[in-house]
Amino acid sequence: MYLKVIGSEKPLRLTTDPSTDGSPAWSPDGRLLAFVRFSGKQRAVLAIPALGGPERTLYAAEDRFAFPRHHPLAWSPDGKFIALTESPADKEESRIILISAETNVRQTLISSSSDSVHFYSQPRFSPDGRYLAVISWPSGSNADIQLVALAGGNPDPLGLTKFNLRSFDFTADGREIIFATSSALWRVATAGGQPERVTWIEPGASYPSIARRGNSMVYSQSRADNNIWKIDLSLGAGVAGAGQVFISSTRYEATPQFSFDGTRILFTSTRSSISSEIWVCGADGSNPRQVTSPGGVDEDPPLFKGSPRWSPDGRAIAFDWAIEGHRDVYVVSVEGGKPKRLTSETSSDVRPSWSRDGKWIYFGSNRSGNWQVWKVPSRGGQALQVTQHGGREALESPDGKSVYYSKGFDTAELWRVSADGGGEVLALKGPIQGKWDVLADGISFISPEPTPTVRVYSFATGKTQTVASIGKGITWTDQGFSVSPDGKQILYTHTDQAEYDLMLVENFR
Repeated sequence: MYLKVIGSEKPLRLTTDPSTDGSPAWSPDGRLLAFVRFSGKQRAVLAIPALGGPERTLYAAEDRFAFPRHHPLAWSPDGKFIALTESPADKEESRIILISAETNVRQTLISSSSDSVHFYSQPRFSPDGRYLAVISWPSGSNADIQLVALAGGNPDPLGLTKFNLRSFDFTADGREIIFATSSALWRVATAGGQPERVTWIEPGASYPSIARRGNSMVYSQSRADNNIWKIDLSLGAGVAGAGQVFISSTRYEATPQFSFDGTRILFTSTRSSISSEIWVCGADGSNPRQVTSPGGVDEDPPLFKGSPRWSPDGRAIAFDWAIEGHRDVYVVSVEGGKPKRLTSETSSDVRPSWSRDGKWIYFGSNRSGNWQVWKVPSRGGQALQVTQHGGREALESPDGKSVYYSKGFDTAELWRVSADGGGEVLALKGPIQGKWDVLADGISFISPEPTPTVRVYSFATGKTQTVASIGKGITWTDQGFSVSPDGKQILYTHTDQAEYDLMLVENFR
């Protein structure tokens, strides 16, 4: 951990332990900092003098799931308590606990339950100390901010589920909350009401922290330049750094997909606005054209239109979009126009893809309580469940006989089930969600270990071989991967630049 005195040139290093330190929180008198230390399976909350000195352990836990990384601590205004998220490994729950800064005694303030809230995070005390605000993750819905009275009572939600919440803080007078989404800062009254965007702060702001005196706010500003790269295997691209920039701008470009006939590419981009929209261009990247436009209720721009996929005839595009606080599957004409909504459950329905005959659209959904692959008629109608043992992203084989699917970001496996139903079998180990594609003769995917490479699994031989080495710059999030129908061109998303700055706002109102 480091301390930066405003106006000074260099930060002061406070901790030197070889473990990882993070999530600092100031005591109300500014004399101490509480923080979390991660060392192997151990997690601990410690306090240290603000200018450095001997550390004091407030809470130590052997369980590696006791409190997750990147979930800030909060120190109460009276200096008596430190609040944090705890998520025990032996229970399907999370809770907010209070640690006494004097006696180290712990107590549970709120705890999640399986039928209401899945997870609590990022506690923040109101300036008057009467409330603790937390980000809550209700089952089957997007996150919200809840106010919890320390004197007791039920949590009071602010109704922000349509926003892609990331972090927040109270204003100095406690009358408002400034919250960050994946693209912007917003403000909302603690008594409730319509949020307003802080328009003079550029996209990418997060983790706002507001001084209790002095009208200052600091926040983290991210600047990332994601572009779409291409590997041309017909040129013998079997060496490191084989990829080249293909579709680019100074904004966000991602999720490339070849059309079924290989003549066009669709992708998502923020090049025209701060919202992520769907674009189409030629197979050589020429003549890019925007298909969708910002819309919906006073939306927080990423309510991303994401995971776009071509219909087999190339006339329509399926994608997921969150207008009402949860993602649903939509279809839009490649010529543009109003998207048609295909799913309307309160669950999250994501990552659509078409059957090869164009009659069905597969998607991942947690409507049954856990993630499974479902399918819905492409013209609209009743959805049917495809998998029974987990699934989130599915692609039908070119012959239409099999459905291949991954189960999530944390499972490097592909599974297979007959398109007509039947047993679910493990097809291949290695592929990660968003980084694989199915062709007539095999499966192509990006493997992260030991360095990112493109690998191809052959149906005929049952063997996997490396066809290209990518090198650095791959983003291991849901960014898309596509192979041309002839297997000679590969598209993927590459992070060309990523920076984070700390920004200070004076006279914040």
